[in-house]
Amino acid sequence: INAEYGNPPHHSGVVCFMEATNLTNCAGSTEQLQARVGTHPLCAGVFDLDTYMGFYSGHSQTTRLRHIADSYPPLTDDALRMLATTLEANGNMKDFVDLTESGHKGRLDAMGLGKIGWVSEKRRTSNVSIGKLEHALREAAEDHAACRAAYIDLGDEYYSIGELAQAKKDYYQHALEHGCSADVDEVQYRSWCLKMVKASINNVGSSFSMNEHLNKAKAGAGAQIGSMLEASKGLSHLLQAGRGLRGGISDSHDGALRAAGDCFRKATVDMDYNFNEVTVPQDIAAYGGLCVLATMERDQIKKQLIQSRSFKKMLSLVPLVESIVHDFFNSSYSSMLDSMRTLKPVLELDLYFSPVVNRVFSSITSRAMVQYVSPYAKVKLPTMASTFLMKEADLTANLAELILANKVHARIDARHSSLVANSQTIRTDAFDKAVQAGDDVEDSLVKMLLTKSVLKDDLIATDPLKKEARMAMMSSMMGGM
Repeated sequence: INAEYGNPPHHSGVVCFMEATNLTNCAGSTEQLQARVGTHPLCAGVFDLDTYMGFYSGHSQTTRLRHIADSYPPLTDDALRMLATTLEANGNMKDFVDLTESGHKGRLDAMGLGKIGWVSEKRRTSNVSIGKLEHALREAAEDHAACRAAYIDLGDEYYSIGELAQAKKDYYQHALEHGCSADVDEVQYRSWCLKMVKASINNVGSSFSMNEHLNKAKAGAGAQIGSMLEASKGLSHLLQAGRGLRGGISDSHDGALRAAGDCFRKATVDMDYNFNEVTVPQDIAAYGGLCVLATMERDQIKKQLIQSRSFKKMLSLVPLVESIVHDFFNSSYSSMLDSMRTLKPVLELDLYFSPVVNRVFSSITSRAMVQYVSPYAKVKLPTMASTFLMKEADLTANLAELILANKVHARIDARHSSLVANSQTIRTDAFDKAVQAGDDVEDSLVKMLLTKSVLKDDLIATDPLKKEARMAMMSSMMGGM
């Protein structure tokens, strides 16, 4: 949908995407962190680089800085200055060398940040640590527990210096060869999964598909770890969609976006900020709310976003997204599009969401248009164009695409500037809805009658497996006597 989103004004270090508003600060478990580093840009619509980076740590911080330096020229110098300093402080020599050999070399030299003298010393100390760990591996021999621990430590060392591909190899190929599984050690297995997520997601451009392991790790996990694992699965699907879309608006990857939204909505505020080396709750709340809105039907949106007790708390962390969801559901389209216009420039600076932002916003706008015209037999296009904050010609083109896609059953009356619904479709839809409502009532009544009969006749269904286990236990007790 070619809605006209405005270009944000900017100045050094801070990008203002909206005038000061009375939006409520994010609440809940985030208050303490916000008192320390301010408000996340997804909450306020104002992008301050220092504040934004204060929410992240490690590779997540540096990869986001590199993305901003590469994609947003007004902040390139500030991002490069912070990136070079952070990489040196973290001892991330690989990414630092890559940076100095990139197209930013001239700027770095001009700012006095291109010196790589510290890299040689860091490489020497890292080689010593790696040598000791490899020696420990040889000493461990057939002791699988010792081998698993040594390989994970070796992966940690490679991870710390930016060799994420080698870290992932040690975590995955070698640790699994020595029996790293949920059956052997649940805690170590969950820790291993999260390490794999960090090494995979922060290695921009690499493949990431380990949902089977994440599902196994979630079994029996607490709320915090479970939310981290669900967020990881969501990021996996989001990255898959992003690689396919590359900023486009095709609907060919909507399945991946839907799967991402389904995972994100299962995360809760319990994840807190202990996963900030990958993402933070505000990110997951925004990703989840927008992906669900772009790919699911109205009744699913109500159930999974608006009425969900757990995800409602997540949505409260990002008031702009929360207002978009409620405005969509309440048919307040002008307000919804105004919030989207404010939010879009912030998301375009996001490392993971920027490749899909055009498709997600296009889908949300299309669904809003379908929702707008569906109750009416005739819609005046000038009125609708005013509601959707776009020119009448652009609206007509968008409606034509929806008609061709069989999403809107109507025709455009150019002479009278109106959209006229197919009367046959209106009658058919009304009849189908009436039949479906009758079927739902019948199913409900059958269930009620069955429940009443079961209670009246005192019928009790026993699980055969539980009965067999109980009999076996009683037999063993009798044998002991």
